Amino acid sequence: GDASSSSLLQSLMESVSTASLARVASAFAPQLQQLEPQQLTSVAIVRVDAQHVELAVSVPSDAHDDYNSPVRTCVQLLVPVALPNPCSSKTIDDSGDTDWLTECILKNLQQLDELAEKRLEQRQREQEQQEHLQLLLPQLRNWHDDDCNIPTWWIVAPSDLSAECDHLKSLLNEDEFMDELRQLAVGTMS
Repeated sequence: GDASSSSLLQSLMESVSTASLARVASAFAPQLQQLEPQQLTSVAIVRVDAQHVELAVSVPSDAHDDYNSPVRTCVQLLVPVALPNPCSSKTIDDSGDTDWLTECILKNLQQLDELAEKRLEQRQREQEQQEHLQLLLPQLRNWHDDDCNIPTWWIVAPSDLSAECDHLKSLLNEDEFMDELRQLAVGTMS
């Protein structure tokens, strides 16, 4: 009942480091709420079952009061995370034995922390690549025709082809082609 679930939450919070929970919450937060572990002012397990854990995190947020003055507040976000290896559907017996469930969830949280570290490292690499690309793009834009060896058979495209090229360029500059553009830019500049 409530007492056994409360003791389970308490036991989990005592057994898992805040840093670990912060990494898990940051790595598994929805895309629109991309969080960094150092941003979180608090993190707690608020609900757990055999398949999921829900983490409540507090994140500083800038807001304005009625006089449009900046006010520092915190926003609480709920981050639901599926356990990588759901615990069995064994029911808690009348004695309130939650040891097996605690152990299972702790193993899952350890796995989630390992996955979170990998995700956060990947996110960091992608951000660094994005920053590198932002530095390279102006160089690519300033790349002039006279810097290239254009073949003698090259001709200026008629206006209808030019419009088609502009359309293709806009399609290729959409987010879904960003990785390919990054690779092309890095390959061209190296």
